[in-house]
Amino acid sequence: MKKFVALCVLLAMLCACAATALAAQEYCIPDPRIYFGVEANESGVKTDEQWMTIKFETEAECNRAFREYAELLMEDRFGFYVITDDEDRLLLDCYDNIRKIEDLKSKVNYVVKLNNFSEYGAAIQINVSLDVALEDTGDRPEAAYNTVAPKNSGSSGSSGSSSDQDCSWCGGSGNCRNCGGSGREYNWLSGTREYVNQNCRDCSGTGRCFWCRGSGKQ
Repeated sequence: MKKFVALCVLLAMLCACAATALAAQEYCIPDPRIYFGVEANESGVKTDEQWMTIKFETEAECNRAFREYAELLMEDRFGFYVITDDEDRLLLDCYDNIRKIEDLKSKVNYVVKLNNFSEYGAAIQINVSLDVALEDTGDRPEAAYNTVAPKNSGSSGSSGSSSDQDCSWCGGSGNCRNCGGSGREYNWLSGTREYVNQNCRDCSGTGRCFWCRGSGKQ
């Protein structure tokens, strides 16, 4: 009887560990700002997703970037596939090795959405669920894109600010207000008594303030 109880306890511990490991798994895609070689012209964070707009010099460059970035996401290592294709709008879901729509806390019907506004300002808008981190995966285009740098970042396209005033969101620290700059947060694992260490939903694991992008200025 004691052996049976011990076996049950061991199995329960193994199941808990497996669930925690699964929940703590990180999901990432190539950061568009790094891949396109320019800071976002516009960006923000909603309740369950972050979005950004990248502008290009010409309509042709915008179309090329839209096609090549979508093809990159659909490579096997990232595992995305198209669930809706309206020519200039792609809604993407993930295969089983990455969190799928039904597993997301958000109510949207996509994990990643790409909008191509090549005819209306030569820009791409990317919407990404906060369950997915934007990281430098080492991917670079074969030919650099002709992008338009944000007005406040200079010709280099690097992040910056035209103001010396401290960011009102992070108080000038540059750190994410939710995780304090660690990039991680503890979340309750649904259906268990466990807390798991995951990427911070506000900064997607970067540790940087989403409002000033880590500059501490606004």
